[in-house]
Amino acid sequence: MTKRTDVLLALRDLLATALADMQVDVIGLDGSEAAATRPRAAGRLLIAAGDPGEPQVDLSPLTYHYDHPIPIALILFGSTMTEQSLATAFDRIGDAIDADRTLGGRCDWCEPTAPVTEGEATENGAVLGRSAEFFVVASYATATPLS
Repeated sequence: MTKRTDVLLALRDLLATALADMQVDVIGLDGSEAAATRPRAAGRLLIAAGDPGEPQVDLSPLTYHYDHPIPIALILFGSTMTEQSLATAFDRIGDAIDADRTLGGRCDWCEPTAPVTEGEATENGAVLGRSAEFFVVASYATATPLS
């Protein structure tokens, strides 16, 4: 398994524990490009693999250092679509990351960015949900860009 995959799975596990009442998925990691169609009533957290970007390179020993921005979308449904529910979810996410900045040793450090919140999503007049998007930037090093 690659370092990138290890980091994504560790982040998923950390956030799934923090948000036990929500569905937490990593899009595309299992070969699928879409999340399950029936989310839990409390909401859904979608983690995308993201692009680790261009690494900083040390030549001796050869090491590739990444600051990988991992996109995350938090979507709330029904009675959970309040500003207080968003704040509670952000607190739980922040507390979980504060408690394990290295994701169990799988990265050197991870840090969430400030979320961008969206208003209520509607379709044909019906309110579908409320969402917020942010990144968790995971810093890690590999011996090759392929791992």
